[in-house]
Amino acid sequence: MSKLDAFSDHLPDGLTREMNFYDSSFFKEPGKHLPTPAQVKALSKDVHTSPQPQPVRFKDSELLVKFGPYVTTTEAQCLWMIKRTFCDEIPVPEIFGWRVDEENYVFIYMELIQGRTLLDRWTELTDLDKSSLRNQLSQIMKTLRGLEQDPSDQYIGSLSRQNVQDYVFQSFPKAGPFSTVKEFNDWFSYLPQEWLPLSKKYKDPYSEPINPSGKHSGVMSRGVPKGGFQGLLPHINMDIFQKYEAFKKIDGKMRFSYVQVFVRQDGILYSGKWSNRLHPPETLDDLQEVKQISTENRGPEVNDTWSAVYMKTPSLLAYVNTNLDKQITREVEICEILRKNPHPNIAIYYGCIESHGRVSGLCFKRYTSTLLQVVNPRHLGKVAFHSSGRELVRGNMETRLEGILAAIKHLHSLRIVHNDINPANIMLDEDGTLILIDFDSCRYIGESLRITGTKRTHLWHNPAVEISLEKNDLDAFTDLQIWLTGSSDEDFNFK
Repeated sequence: MSKLDAFSDHLPDGLTREMNFYDSSFFKEPGKHLPTPAQVKALSKDVHTSPQPQPVRFKDSELLVKFGPYVTTTEAQCLWMIKRTFCDEIPVPEIFGWRVDEENYVFIYMELIQGRTLLDRWTELTDLDKSSLRNQLSQIMKTLRGLEQDPSDQYIGSLSRQNVQDYVFQSFPKAGPFSTVKEFNDWFSYLPQEWLPLSKKYKDPYSEPINPSGKHSGVMSRGVPKGGFQGLLPHINMDIFQKYEAFKKIDGKMRFSYVQVFVRQDGILYSGKWSNRLHPPETLDDLQEVKQISTENRGPEVNDTWSAVYMKTPSLLAYVNTNLDKQITREVEICEILRKNPHPNIAIYYGCIESHGRVSGLCFKRYTSTLLQVVNPRHLGKVAFHSSGRELVRGNMETRLEGILAAIKHLHSLRIVHNDINPANIMLDEDGTLILIDFDSCRYIGESLRITGTKRTHLWHNPAVEISLEKNDLDAFTDLQIWLTGSSDEDFNFK
């Protein structure tokens, strides 16, 4: 009997909406109870804004709760089984129980593992550290693969015999048989690029090292065209060059709604909606709610003498938004106030660009680069950068930040809140002065952020706050200080 078979008869029922593992360490203290789903949601910072909320930590109880519409009880069953089957051979958090609430959100209660993530530590690891990690992970996978099903009762599915929630290939071109392993690898490398237009397709950088010349007759599928892999490309009479996935809250849950696709056909730009996330549309007729987007006369022709000028124009996605006029009007009005009330650490605004009687863009002084680009060219995450060496942060950066704080206070004196203070919205002038930019998120003090559709940056704001308050900017500025020059033991306001 395999280890898996030994536990199959005792596997917790995944259909149970409330499960407590009273033999776990959490319940050794008498009268202790797991927090309710409502209590977990109340502490979540992104339950109403993210399809997959971040886990909630209860540090005093050494408890972590992973939850969301896409979390399953099968994951909890797997943790339970691995812990009891392998003990310390495969280190996983101890599981204490699960809950399923009225919205069918699954809440998994598990041991809080103290420490930093591998992602946060990666830049600090030596080659020896990475080699040790590789060996540990290899041994863990080898041990895990030792699980076997009963030969007389084999099935394909999850641990609880439910459907496997994995991504699968579908609607891709048929291919094979392949005469060499390289041919198969070339075809497999092509599959993720089907969404891309011909001009954006690339050569897989990992294709050459993988058996470049080894022949293999056992890799079989169905029919490779004589013309080679170029013949595998579907016939598309339009160029798909941008796409955005849209989500909608349905019955209290964030669900995938559609893909907003931008295509060019016969030199004309269109936008439309497409319902399949995995397979792209092949013709314009496949799209729903098709709109022709006019891009003519969007702004004046660029003159060489304007090299010091930056023209901010709406993105293509903004043109689909029916509130575009209101958004531009709001930003222009804010910029006009700032033009009349300048500050040395706020971007210089010259005026708006007019085209056929309408505003087609805003004109600012051009600055060299953002603070994010200068000090974090590797694009590390917020926590990872804070934990890194921050080698490019110069000694006078902390002093220069005082200029940004002065700019924030200047906005507040005008009854304006920026609402999106983060390193990507701070530029450096020629002499290194820090300059605050991007005023489309600005709202007057007390104004609703939700009703006005204010866009803010993930991990640099509190999603639960829906009012434009001075505190929004000051808390974000504190995080900016910690991110740039703070010590490793300082905690962010927004995580």
